[in-house]
Amino acid sequence: MTDNRLPHIMIDAETLGTKPGCVIKSIGVITFRPWLWAVSEEAWANDITKLKLHVSREWCEFSGLTVDPATERWWQDQSEEARQDAFGNKDKEIPLLDACQAVRKFILDIAEEKGVYPGRVWCQGLTFDLPIIGEAMHRVGVKEPWYHRYTRDTRSIYEEAGIDYSGVFHEPIRDCIAQAAHVSEAKTIIARALGREVI
Repeated sequence: MTDNRLPHIMIDAETLGTKPGCVIKSIGVITFRPWLWAVSEEAWANDITKLKLHVSREWCEFSGLTVDPATERWWQDQSEEARQDAFGNKDKEIPLLDACQAVRKFILDIAEEKGVYPGRVWCQGLTFDLPIIGEAMHRVGVKEPWYHRYTRDTRSIYEEAGIDYSGVFHEPIRDCIAQAAHVSEAKTIIARALGREVI
């Protein structure tokens, strides 16, 4: 049976700062359907589509984005795997404009209504990923593809469902998948408690 419900979207960014206007090193975007979690984790995982982009620091700085020295030092204490992914893919890096356009296209190719995605868009902390990517898009003249009323914070639903998860990978696709899995689990817990379907 065809599932015509819009998938949810999870976005994660690895950056050289913690506030809008900072340099972005990589972006991950995935689609997921929380209601498939109750079917099976395999069905849920097989339904995911994803986009991963490595972004040029030089092009970010050319566009007016800046580096926070404290965050740059923080990266030195992260795992070798995380540092390699963030800084060891120079051959895959693209200009900031191209990255922003790719994110917008990936999302709006799923569905579009008046220039934005008419479904839920998640990130881990509403003061981080979406505002940072949104500001980067503003700097290069790309319109955000999400509607502010449909943005969602993972930490809020984790708390409501009694799930303790903070995330430790610092690789955007792995973080997106882990966060989406916990959101799906949380929505399943809440739906069962309320006696309704997962939405």
